[in-house]
Amino acid sequence: MNVGCGIAGYPWGRFLLWNIAGEFFGVALYISLGEIFSDRVMALDSVLGNVTWGILALTIALVIGRILLNYSRPRP
Repeated sequence: MNVGCGIAGYPWGRFLLWNIAGEFFGVALYISLGEIFSDRVMALDSVLGNVTWGILALTIALVIGRILLNYSRPRP
């Protein structure tokens, strides 16, 4: 937006006014959403952390199992 406004020759004062207003409302929105959903985010983080470690462990087990299966097959 900054480059587009500069190229278009948008007046500095109006740009600054709307930029500050936009930043204020953007920050207020993120803070409000964080306050509303903070308990759900912490619960989701806990669940996804456990699921991620489970998927990683399963993937490693499958890779090691495949390697061991290849080594146990008789070679012609």
